[in-house]
Amino acid sequence: MRRSNDDLRWQELKKQIRKRDKSCRLVKKLSARDYLILRKKTGCLWNILDCAHVFGAGSYPFMIYEKKNIVLLNRYSHRLLDEFKHPVYGTPINKEEHTEWWIKIIGKKRYNILEKISKNKV
Repeated sequence: MRRSNDDLRWQELKKQIRKRDKSCRLVKKLSARDYLILRKKTGCLWNILDCAHVFGAGSYPFMIYEKKNIVLLNRYSHRLLDEFKHPVYGTPINKEEHTEWWIKIIGKKRYNILEKISKNKV
């Protein structure tokens, strides 16, 4: 679910996320080897940072504006995670691996909080 540029609440939230995270949250969690591989694969997408939803906006529209549910990711890895692919290598991953990546990116405690929110409103 895409938000419009006319959505002032979304625009303000994106500013807050960019100020909080400052850079791609995934990159900080990678090994040196995976960092170099990702850097090589992303090309110009390396410098494009997206506000990415941990619990996707399409499946969890009630979590779109949940600040804890949004992190900065490079566009390449964001797209891959949305497609259930490894955020560095681009190979398919299953639901459990997808969850493991989000836990690696945001931490177990934060993930558990978001998971609880996702289950309480579905």
